Amino acid sequence: MSSQNNNGPDTATTHRKPRVSAQKRAGIHLPVTRITRLFREGSFASRYSVKASVYMAAVLEYLASELVDVAGCIALDEKKVVITPKHLLTGIQNDVALNQLMNEAPGGTQIAGAGWVLPLPQTEDDP
Repeated sequence: MSSQNNNGPDTATTHRKPRVSAQKRAGIHLPVTRITRLFREGSFASRYSVKASVYMAAVLEYLASELVDVAGCIALDEKKVVITPKHLLTGIQNDVALNQLMNEAPGGTQIAGAGWVLPLPQTEDDP
């Protein structure tokens, strides 16, 4: 008698596609599954799409790459090889979009070892 069960095809001969993570499918480097877990644990909403964590990971990766790019340019201008928190702070303050993003946080944003990114004072012309 053969050891093969007649209930279906032999498991040794079936070929399954290897599992591909959501992170690899999306082509990003940040862990999508960790962001999904944080969404669940944070109870921000009772329901959310599976794509929400992929989108959030992509946005965070984009922001991180922008920060590193701007800080890297500042470090190169100062002829340094290592990006320090001071380079991050200077880069954020010099970049219009990053400065606006950081200023929208209530009370400003603190970068450890570099200082505060404070909101700009409101003038009479600003709405």
